[in-house]
Amino acid sequence: MSNKGAPDELQGNTLRVYWVLLQNSKTSVGPRDIQRKLGFSSPNLAVHHLDKLVELGLAEKNLGEYYLSDKVNVGLFKHFTKIGSYIFPRQVLYA
Repeated sequence: MSNKGAPDELQGNTLRVYWVLLQNSKTSVGPRDIQRKLGFSSPNLAVHHLDKLVELGLAEKNLGEYYLSDKVNVGLFKHFTKIGSYIFPRQVLYA
């Protein structure tokens, strides 16, 4: 699947998992990290959404850890910008 389908697929918990990967773009993230940060009931739920991001081409999996491989501006993310490891609302830059 290419990134062209990514905006349609990025919603709900998959979008929340993508947000965590975006915040940790310099490091790897494991399913248990996602589970704890987002309050999922099990790591398997995190794996499901992480694998969905891998299928979309937005993440890569290596030895059970996930990495952000591509960034897309979709929905909510159109209103944010990333500077270094920080994510800011775009309106902050105009204030």
